[in-house]
Amino acid sequence: MNSRNSVEARLDRIECNWHCDLAVQAAIPIRLLRVRDILFQNGRKVMESVPLSPSEFDVLSTLRSSGRPYEMTPTQLASAVLLTSGGMTKTLKGLETKGYIERFCFETDRRSKFVRLTGAGRELIETLLPKVLENHTEMIQQALSDSEQAALNMLLSKLLTSLE
Repeated sequence: MNSRNSVEARLDRIECNWHCDLAVQAAIPIRLLRVRDILFQNGRKVMESVPLSPSEFDVLSTLRSSGRPYEMTPTQLASAVLLTSGGMTKTLKGLETKGYIERFCFETDRRSKFVRLTGAGRELIETLLPKVLENHTEMIQQALSDSEQAALNMLLSKLLTSLE
């Protein structure tokens, strides 16, 4: 059974077995989550040759997006990538071990720690991110026209603005 049919079958089961408007209420969240899963899975295929977890990829891309000198506090990173402090600690340890980030204390306040993208980390994310985004773009362009993409982008932006 393909993904579309499995999502539609799930919604049909909800409608049949709950006997209420639950399927209507569930349709958008279920479809959004399935699209996320598909994009995520295909992004991982692009990254198969690189031993990075999704959270490590997210941290590297967030650091790179922060602008020079590509550094943030762990708290800022955790907030940006939606990780718990424990999850962030584990992710940062992994990236530091791989040589993609370095952690250091701020000179005027030794209690404040920062995370900085290394040259190797920057090179890696600058190679990977465009490939992942190109893959996502191709998938979306196969399914939606330019005007549909613009409308979807506007609606998702509106939804996120309301929810965040």
